[in-house]
Amino acid sequence: MLFFKHILYHLNSLKLNLIRFFLNFPVTREIKRGFIIIQIDALSYKNLNLSIEKGYLKKLKKVIAENNLDIKKIYSGLPSNTPNFQKTLMYGDDDYIPGFRWFDKTEGKYYTFKNPETSEYLEKMIKNKGKTGILKEGASYFNFFSGDAHRSYLTMSKIFTSSLSGKISGFKIFLIIILNVFNIIKILYRTVKEIIREFIDLLYYYLNNLNQRTLIFFPFLRIFNNVILHEYITNGVCFEIICGTPKIYVTFNSYDELAHQRGPIARSTLKTLKSIDKSIFKIYQFAKKSNLRKYDIFILSDHGAAKSYPFYKLFRKDLKDVVLKYKEHIADSNISPTTKSATINVAILEKIKLLSEKGEIPKFLSKVFPVLRLNKGKKKRIFDDFKPHKINVVSFGPVSHVYFNFNEKKLTFNEINKKYPYFIIDILSHKGIGAVIVEDAENVLLLMKHSYIKICNGKIIEGELNKIFPDEKIIFDIEKIAKLNSSGDLIVVANFLNGQIINFEDQMSCHGGIGLGQTDAFVIYPGYRKSYFSGIDTPLDMHKYFKSFY
Repeated sequence: MLFFKHILYHLNSLKLNLIRFFLNFPVTREIKRGFIIIQIDALSYKNLNLSIEKGYLKKLKKVIAENNLDIKKIYSGLPSNTPNFQKTLMYGDDDYIPGFRWFDKTEGKYYTFKNPETSEYLEKMIKNKGKTGILKEGASYFNFFSGDAHRSYLTMSKIFTSSLSGKISGFKIFLIIILNVFNIIKILYRTVKEIIREFIDLLYYYLNNLNQRTLIFFPFLRIFNNVILHEYITNGVCFEIICGTPKIYVTFNSYDELAHQRGPIARSTLKTLKSIDKSIFKIYQFAKKSNLRKYDIFILSDHGAAKSYPFYKLFRKDLKDVVLKYKEHIADSNISPTTKSATINVAILEKIKLLSEKGEIPKFLSKVFPVLRLNKGKKKRIFDDFKPHKINVVSFGPVSHVYFNFNEKKLTFNEINKKYPYFIIDILSHKGIGAVIVEDAENVLLLMKHSYIKICNGKIIEGELNKIFPDEKIIFDIEKIAKLNSSGDLIVVANFLNGQIINFEDQMSCHGGIGLGQTDAFVIYPGYRKSYFSGIDTPLDMHKYFKSFY
């Protein structure tokens, strides 16, 4: 068996070398060590250990044991999501963002990382500060930001700036197809396998009356993430190693998608780690046998995921409906929707159509796709068409920002109470809401049902830490986010229920907030670097490490 695996490795290596040769791809040969960062999206430190213990990451366990790797728990920071973690790790930018989506009252604009233009816009802002990324001369695969990578593939911040055209002859295309025939067979086999698995999962959850996300097109999303995208980025990273690319960052997000669908420790969710496990092992083999460069490999997560239950399924209404219930306190109310119709897929379709009309890719494609025209002006972005109302409610996972738009300035606790008496008390009395965060002059108030905490300069000046907010780092982050101009006048935090978190979105797992491991990430690193990693606790610490050593 070992002999056949050895032969398969050399066949794969030969295939990638031939592709590199015929596409005239540059080769970089240096003595200096490179690095490969493999990110498993949303796998918490606790669930990593659980997955290893239950045998879902057998190959990773073997790699850790045979190569003297160490595992360290790290704090992801708030908001506990991928964009915030990656911008800090890649650029050392620790300026706060309100969440995965937010509304800027002064600009009158809505931002969401579901739209690639938000990543593009934010990366430009980071670059304008003079920040440089850790991936210079490197490659980025399926990330929110490029990190200054020379090549970016399926990276959100570069989708609208990178060209899809290519000068590849018909012979070279034919050659790539022939050399990838086994990959095609593998993809077809795995697609059929995923279809069967999803059918069994759906039937099992339906017959046993178990909770799962209501997402009609999820089977297609599962196939795309677990098969097509997975195969593409795994082979892409191996190709980069063949070329001696010095810095590589790749994200596997299939675990996060399955977790949102059925929960972070559901059997079907944990089983998807097996394919990630195989990819990690394949990448590790290529890196270990590279003749062009020696690599240090880092396997990490960006945050954790907590088991959750949708707010609307519990109470038969969304948070915006709860706010509307108390509209007698708010004259002339008009509540905005909590989501945005423009998505990544729509944005990509528009990009393809525009490139087709310019002749950069085949022109017949402009006739195939409908007229979207989301960008109507040179400076207008897709998210500009969000209409501000009297109140905007913007939710992500267990957190929601509530904006009162009669005033561009952020309102304080006293100002809200004066204009809308009892509104905060009414919101906080709801069973699905655990806390409300609001500014109070120079301080920040964290109001809970039976207690409160007053924060100033990262310290608690009234009240005390509890089991929900046990860490001073979290207290510091709460204060900074609450004071952002783009944060809501009120930040609403969902309540806990039977060992899980209530979710303002239709998802069976959540992150972005606090509690149940949402901020508990991990990093697996070479053992010989232990003395340096002993002091590393945050993504900002890791940025400094990568900038110093590579």
